[in-house]
Amino acid sequence: MAKKQAETGQPKQEKVKRKYETRTVKPESMEVGEVIEGRLLDIQPGKLSDILCIAVPGQGIKRLWSSTVLANSINRQDVGKFVKIKYKGQEQSSGGRDVKIYDVFVEELE
Repeated sequence: MAKKQAETGQPKQEKVKRKYETRTVKPESMEVGEVIEGRLLDIQPGKLSDILCIAVPGQGIKRLWSSTVLANSINRQDVGKFVKIKYKGQEQSSGGRDVKIYDVFVEELE
């Protein structure tokens, strides 16, 4: 077997075990234009809203409190997909309440 690897010139690839640091991001702590992108690992139930768990390359796991806008854009079927969430700021809803607005991109699998 070692002879075959030497013949092809390709080193044996080993599985890399990754460690992630978990950070919780509250929507009010995001700056306008800030982007969180990575693989959606899980959607965990919280007391007031769900929590999106996203593995961000080079930064660890970020946990983002969901909102109605995010919940309408990302669901449990998206777990395992690559997502990109950009905070756009606040707008007033038709009911007069301030709501946080996001651009949400979800990887399409073929």
